[in-house]
Amino acid sequence: TIYNTGDSGIAAKTLGILNIGDTNNTNLYTIAPGTGPGSFILDNSGGTAQINELSTSKGDTISAGITIGDSVGLTIANASANTFTISGAVSGASGGTTLLTSSSGLTTISGVISNGVSGNVLSVSVTGGKLSLSNTSNAMSGTASVSGGGILAITAPAITFAPTSLGAITAVNLANGTL
Repeated sequence: TIYNTGDSGIAAKTLGILNIGDTNNTNLYTIAPGTGPGSFILDNSGGTAQINELSTSKGDTISAGITIGDSVGLTIANASANTFTISGAVSGASGGTTLLTSSSGLTTISGVISNGVSGNVLSVSVTGGKLSLSNTSNAMSGTASVSGGGILAITAPAITFAPTSLGAITAVNLANGTL
């Protein structure tokens, strides 16, 4: 099933929390940009914006662009055993992009990751689950924190992390992104 965020020039949709998925593991959902410039602005009014992949999901995709509306960041939680894919571009607030994952499943971000008007900073925190980053629009640097048996795989050559915390992890593969 495909849901479009914008047809015929409809503007971006603003959300604080997006819950996506199926209740019985039978349908795949895709949130696409549609025929217009459809995208999401994820802004939870000063709180961390959230995308939650339901535990009963079959594995869904967001191909529409995502803009993180403030510097608090975005939490992506994939409770499913299936892969949750974000293939649309992800852009952060002017101070940088913060991605936080608290999951059990694999989340793949293959869309271009970029920032707003200033700062090419990407902060990533993985608590359990697996996060794969595979694309950037320009050189970015930041911090990475991996804990709770989490896995961080990076195939985006333009990301440089100065890790601050890599505790109790299963693997961090910076060479080829294998999970």
